[in-house]
Amino acid sequence: MQIAKIDEQNGVMELAGRVLDTVAAVDEKARIPWGREGGFHVTDPIAVGSMQQLISNVHQPGFAATPEYRNRRQDDADRRWMSESATNILQNIAFPDEGGGGVSLEQFDAVWRAWICNRTRDNDIPGAEFGPCWAALMSQMTGFSFWKKTPAAVGGGEDSTAGGTSAVDATLIRAIGPMQPESKAPPAGWQSISAENETGGQGTSLALMGAYSKWCYRRRFSRTVGGRFGWVVDGTQPGDLVVLFYGCDFPFVLRQTVKEADAAIGDKAFRIVGDCYMHGLMDGEGLADRFPATMFRIV
Repeated sequence: MQIAKIDEQNGVMELAGRVLDTVAAVDEKARIPWGREGGFHVTDPIAVGSMQQLISNVHQPGFAATPEYRNRRQDDADRRWMSESATNILQNIAFPDEGGGGVSLEQFDAVWRAWICNRTRDNDIPGAEFGPCWAALMSQMTGFSFWKKTPAAVGGGEDSTAGGTSAVDATLIRAIGPMQPESKAPPAGWQSISAENETGGQGTSLALMGAYSKWCYRRRFSRTVGGRFGWVVDGTQPGDLVVLFYGCDFPFVLRQTVKEADAAIGDKAFRIVGDCYMHGLMDGEGLADRFPATMFRIV
């Protein structure tokens, strides 16, 4: 099978690959480019001090978004845009339909792993301790609270709800937004995921922020129609396709140049918006037969 054709005369290139997904939502709150004038960047010494103070607060007793700290944070321009972006991501992209009903542990895991492209700064797969660390930082930055069932509640113990907890309920996480009426103290049978951050310590928090800075620079967080999370280049829009070209190590985002709703994918013309990270599609999963194969006309 020929995987590439180039028509130099007409300026058209055809690449073989597979359609993986479609972009559904993209965070537009993040400031790009980062830097002293654009916002926070971990290599900026002033911003590093600001973020280290944030991380230090996470590891203090009673860290969970006190009014005094939240007021100070609003005056800090280096962190304010990050807070706005993170809040938008949690409310409108990562957990838009949570509504108090809960999201799966699998979805929670996918979000925090996608947040750092599932890699540490040293390119290793992050351990499970990064999850509570991420939850703690999100709570500090946005006021969101993340709860899960206590072991006793899962087992139908003394602090469980009436009748115990079903296996389905035991897999749920509550993502409580800062403006929701629920108390910040978890109800009976629930515990804060952020509290587990004590096992990771400040070193894990710094490692998480280091990974975020290294892998997500100049990127925007996104969700696909298929429920996947990832990072795309600035300018990506809902409706853009996520595809894999044969021979490439990572997916790309394509945009149709002329809307031809009834035309087959192979008959449409696209331009490349940029490469992307899409959690769950970075290790060869995109070659599976369930993803349709086609030739993409790139102009």
